[in-house]
This record gives sequence, C-alpha cells and structure tokens, in this order.
Amino acid sequence: MGYVDARKRLAAIACLVAAFAGIACGDGDGAPAESELSAPSGWTRLPSPARVPFGTTLLAAGDRLLLAGGCAHDYRDDGGCGRSRHAYSFAPGEAKWRELPRPPRGVPSAGVWTGEEAIFLDLSGRRPAFGMALDPDSGTWSEIPDGPVSAANAEAVWAGDRVVVWGGRGRNGSGEAKGATFDPETGEWSRIAEAPVSLNLFDLVWTGSEV
Repeated sequence: MGYVDARKRLAAIACLVAAFAGIACGDGDGAPAESELSAPSGWTRLPSPARVPFGTTLLAAGDRLLLAGGCAHDYRDDGGCGRSRHAYSFAPGEAKWRELPRPPRGVPSAGVWTGEEAIFLDLSGRRPAFGMALDPDSGTWSEIPDGPVSAANAEAVWAGDRVVVWGGRGRNGSGEAKGATFDPETGEWSRIAEAPVSLNLFDLVWTGSEV
C-alpha cells in the first residue's frame, strides 16, 4: 500500500468514526487541494493528517482519533522499516488534526485504548513485547516494561482493566498458545495459562467478561 492509498484508507476510517460522533464526511480522498471542494448534500469533507505512512496505527480513543507510528523509512523490499515518531490527534467536533509531542522512540504498531491512555506494543516477535503509553490530554509519553511474550503477529485487546496479549507465530513458524496480561495501574506483566489451541493471523475481541 502506497502513501496515497494509505491517506485514502485513513480518511475513509476517519469518516466512519466521525459518523458515530454525529459528523458526516466526504469521499475520503484526503488531498489538501480538494479539502475546499463541495461535498454531496449531507456530507462534510474532513481533512487528512500531514503524514499517513505505511503501517500507521489508527486508534479510536474516546472522543478523538489517534494516528501514530508507521514506517519512517520504507524498506519493505528488505522486509521491514524504521518506525515513525510522528503522532496526531483528531477531534471530530473540531474537524482538525493536531500533531502530538514526539515519543522517545518509534511507535510500535499494536494499539489499545484503556479509557484514559493509549498503549502501543511491539508485537513483531523481534524482541520481548515492549511498548509506550500516551496520555492524549497532556501529550505525555511513557515507556512500559518489556513483556514475557515475543511471538510475531500476536494480538492485543483491552479487557476492562488490563491488556491481554496472546497468540501469533513462534520462532519455529508454528502458531503460539502463550499469552500475558499487562496492568497499566501497577506497570506489571503477568503470564496467563497456555491456551488449548494456538492461533496465528487472527483477531481478539473483548465481550465485557471474556476474551
């Protein structure tokens, strides 16, 4: 996916989130030159952020959208990229993107919203899961300790009072059954019992009582 395609995808997702906030949007093209063009009746064209690199994380965070990370330098031909330190906040009521203070290092790709802060985790499998937390009200970033899991393509979900990380692809290429939780109140990771099945390339959802 190229830079332009990423902008179109971001604008389309922003439209959906804005719709839940009671604001309609345009065709998702996102090009600055078209931001002042008239939209179909009943729609309002929303702006795109300044940067939408490949691999960007878009996170619904209460009354706003957060956009962070992605490729700082695209090395996809070599199998990877450097992580961007750019992050933006979008308030649908203002229809305006605001650049947030830069984190101490590149933003990992997996993000969850706790109700108070955004937690971004590196679940690439290249190292034990490390991450950063962002308070969007103050723009303050803080690092969280490394976790006990390191499977590639693991998934994360907010489960009411903690982050649950599970699954993915182990170093031998097989699906992973291990998992862990992170409690942002204590800043501690805890291992959970291994699942009876292993999964790779899947999604986690929280029902309100179980993952």
